Amino acid sequence: MSEDKKFPSNKKCCSGQIYSSIAVVGLGLIGASLGAAVSKNNLAAEVRGYDIDRETVEMAEDGYYFDSAHLLPDSCYTGIGSAELVIISVPVIDIPVVMEDISEKIGPKTTIIDTGSCKGFVMEKAAEIFTDQARFIGGHPLAGSEKSGIKNLDPELFIGSDFVLTPREQEIRSDKLEKLLKLIGGLDARVKIMDCEKHDRYLALVSHLPQIASSGLAGFIGDEENLIELLELASSGFSDTTRLAASNSNMWTDITLANKDRILEAMEDYLKQIETLVDAIQSENREEVKRFFEKGIDVRKRFEELKGE
Repeated sequence: MSEDKKFPSNKKCCSGQIYSSIAVVGLGLIGASLGAAVSKNNLAAEVRGYDIDRETVEMAEDGYYFDSAHLLPDSCYTGIGSAELVIISVPVIDIPVVMEDISEKIGPKTTIIDTGSCKGFVMEKAAEIFTDQARFIGGHPLAGSEKSGIKNLDPELFIGSDFVLTPREQEIRSDKLEKLLKLIGGLDARVKIMDCEKHDRYLALVSHLPQIASSGLAGFIGDEENLIELLELASSGFSDTTRLAASNSNMWTDITLANKDRILEAMEDYLKQIETLVDAIQSENREEVKRFFEKGIDVRKRFEELKGE
């Protein structure tokens, strides 16, 4: 293991610490990177990790920024009751299961957030599980890659990225939210606060649909009889467009089903645009075909300007 993934020697200095103890449940790319970023930036006195995979827990114990790591379900969430903040970073379909498991173990002042890509589903389940609904704040860090697992953790993953929070109305001016905002600021991420319905609609368009399109194109090409010969001709266009197709299939199956209504709406509108293009090509309507590509150019330019690319 490289030395830069070991604990900093001055980690226990109190300066800048926002929480006394943070627990991260789920040590995949996002969860492990959050724990690493909190430790590297000295935002908590203690960072605990929990995961169901023994190898992941062993890697977390072996210097990956965690003070302790615990195997589930064997550990029964040892020590989680003392955490000021619990970050649930498991597949979206499993978030309610974790919420149920920890609901009787956490302290009365503990704040809980998640990192799931679908907020309506999660917020609905949280309202059913936690009697004090103000303790749960929906979260979604808009960072990551097609890579997964603790072996790919990056404590700088969230720098310059957006971190969406979907608090209920009664939480907008709460101390819990203010503290969480300070933590996210300490990660050098930008906070965006929005309601969960808007979040799910927007993410269906700019995250979930692109994943489906990328996987769909790769899968479509994969059905070709002379695949190897075909791939030998593929270059940067195919590589760029299908990069997302390498993403974790279990994770994206869960996300797709959890946000199915918004995704189906997006797919329906997208298919209408493709059908319009098909009609234009069949009728050799040059202006309509050109308009299709120019619209894409315009949106891409606006995206690059917005992101400073």
